[in-house]
Parts: sequence; structure tokens; C-alpha cells
Amino acid sequence: MPIRDFLRACPLFLTLALLSLRTESIAGAAERTEPATNSTARPTTLLRRILVEFGGDYEDEGEGDSSPGGGVSLQTPPPVPPPSPCDYDPCRDGQVPCDELRRDSPCLCPGVTSASVAPEPPSFREVSQQDPAAIRVHWCAPASEVDRYQISYYGRKTAGGGGKGDGSDKPRRTVEFGNRVRTAVLDGLEPGLTYHICVRAVNKVNSGSADSGASSACSDYELRPPNRLYLYAGLAGGAVVLLAAALSVLAFQRCRANRRAGRDAMGLANPSYSRGSVDMLSS
Repeated sequence: MPIRDFLRACPLFLTLALLSLRTESIAGAAERTEPATNSTARPTTLLRRILVEFGGDYEDEGEGDSSPGGGVSLQTPPPVPPPSPCDYDPCRDGQVPCDELRRDSPCLCPGVTSASVAPEPPSFREVSQQDPAAIRVHWCAPASEVDRYQISYYGRKTAGGGGKGDGSDKPRRTVEFGNRVRTAVLDGLEPGLTYHICVRAVNKVNSGSADSGASSACSDYELRPPNRLYLYAGLAGGAVVLLAAALSVLAFQRCRANRRAGRDAMGLANPSYSRGSVDMLSS
């Protein structure tokens, strides 16, 4: 069959051949003008050119997984969860500083001022009477770097009350505690006085300062004397106990004396012990 008749009978083959020549000429021109920069590029074949030209899809054997866009898919690692807050309570007695907790395990500390700034004043949690001559103070740490705490207190007279108090603003007594302490018991106090109590936070900035107002929290507490009603009730209860004990002793002594008298009376009334009965038996 002549070539012209073959081409007329197979128009698809003619079209494929023309497209192949066209793509080969374009690829040759590109190779002459631009050097190859990627040594891992896919090799160009006639079949691949024809498939690409006609919008087909292909996949080389032995290639790894690819994304829908033709690129290699990368697995994204799971996000790392943020650290949780530290187990820190500013009002907890014996609380370890948050910086030490963060060094032991990664956690988040509340924001505090730096050690180069004077600490803020603490806050009172509770002031209560421990016993008739002692006051218990509970405070919370400020959001600051604290080295230690100072408690200053003095007593003064209340309106219409008794007791000794000079009423001056000069603290009568000052005690110090470490930065982990949150509670303190002030003992040796005098009932009937109102005590002015100040808790001061101290670090290197204000350690030598005599003015404690900027870093102190103050409160007044009246130390009440023991209730006389309870005193009277205790005395009455003690008297009742003593009276009951005395009555029990008297009753026991009386009962013992009655038993002894009864035995003596029975022995004298028995006729078998009389002298006449003895004489009759002997005769």
C-alpha cells in the first residue's frame, strides 16, 4: 500500500507523529539553551510527551507516595501541648517558691516583679485568736520576689477596756520568718488589748529601709479576755463534782458503820452464849 493511502487510512497515527515531532523539537531547543539543574528530574520519553499533550496521567513504577499536586507529601508532627500552670498557692503555708518548681519540671509561674524592685505588700488571709494570750496570723504572698517576712505588732488600750498599753506607733516586738512561711502565732500577749499587726515582705531592695509602709499590710485585732460565763460554769461544775465525791464517801462510811452495828446486836441476843445456858449444860 502506498504511504499516502496509509496516512489517509490512519489519520490518528499521523496526528500522533506530528505531535511527537513538535514536542521533540521544543525539548531539544530547551536542552540547548538551559543546562540541566536537577539531576533527579524524570526522563522525557515519547509516550510521556504524548500523554502529557493529550492531558493524560501517569505514574512511574517504584516511585513513593505523592500528593495530588505531584509533590511528595510530608507528615506534620503533632503539636506540642503548652506547659500547665505550676502547683503554686500564694496562701499555702510551706509553699516552695515557683522558680524552684519550674526548675524541677516545666510549668508556668504567675507573673511577679523582679528582685530589683521592692516587693508589694502581702495580703491578710485570716487573723484569729489562738488562745486567751495568742493571736494566729495567716497571710498570702505578693506577686513579687520575697526573701523573708517581718511581723511587727504592739498592743494598745481599747475604748472602755482594761490592760496596759502605751498607745505609741513604735512596734513593741518584731519577728522574722522565711519566704515559705504563711502562718505565725504571736503569743505572750495580754488579753483586753487591741493589737496592731503589720506583715512586711522583704527582699534585697528594702531590707535596710526603716519605712515598712510600702511593702506592709496592717490590721488591728482585739484580744478578748476569757468569757466569765464559761469561768463560772467551770467553777460550778467543779463544785458539783467535789460535792458528789464527798457525799459518796459519807454514804460509804455510814453503810459500813451500820453493818458493823448489826453484827454486834445479833451476837448479844443469841441465848446460846448466855452464862445460864452454860451452867445448865455443865450440870
